[in-house]
Amino acid sequence: QHQHSINTQENEKKPKQSTFASFASTASPFASSSSNTTTKQGDNKDNDKNPPTAFSAFAKSSSAPKTEDSSSKTTFDDKLSSTQGESLVDHKHHLNLAPKETKTGEEDEQNVFQIRSKLYILHDKEGNWKERGVGLFKLNKNSNRRSRLVMRADGVLRVILNVALFPKMPVQLAQDKFVRFSAPSEDNRLEHFTVKFGNAKLAEQAYKSIMGCVDDMKEEEKEEENEEEKEQDNNDDNKSVNKDNENTADKV
Repeated sequence: QHQHSINTQENEKKPKQSTFASFASTASPFASSSSNTTTKQGDNKDNDKNPPTAFSAFAKSSSAPKTEDSSSKTTFDDKLSSTQGESLVDHKHHLNLAPKETKTGEEDEQNVFQIRSKLYILHDKEGNWKERGVGLFKLNKNSNRRSRLVMRADGVLRVILNVALFPKMPVQLAQDKFVRFSAPSEDNRLEHFTVKFGNAKLAEQAYKSIMGCVDDMKEEEKEEENEEEKEQDNNDDNKSVNKDNENTADKV
């Protein structure tokens, strides 16, 4: 009984181990694995001081990529330079879009003047004028010294005036900026035109140029009439001479 009480006292003196402490004292599989690994690394220290890991293996593979053959590698600049100068158009079906020269009928004429202006035509007997368009008002001469007034509408180049000058053509300067003239139409009907210029100086320039051509034509007409009169006089003289010769022959 005395021995039993001694044992009981000794047991009471020993501290009781907690459940957490007993769990910690047991061998952990992670701890043992770590210790085993440490042991193996110590054993293989001579063979490999820095053992490879998954990250280091990936780093090695990415840091040293496999080089490609430079002859097979192409860049965008290479492709661009290789296609430079090559046509992507099928020349067999290529259309010839070269600009064509437009004939206006003025190629063989000499331009005396051209002034931007606005053209009107007399619309009715009440004296109402109708606008025909805006464009270059031109005075042209050909090789036969014949003159005409030509005007084309801006943009579409539609002919809105084509009048030949003649010796008895009526032309007048009206209200500073306007020049008026009359000419026969295609159906031989007399048409009346008015041209409006930007200022009085331009209108006067156009008027004098037109009248200069008209006066020249008047002089030419007079010269032609004089030539015809001379030719007629010569014919009359020749007829009288021939008649005198015939009378002389009859007397003989």
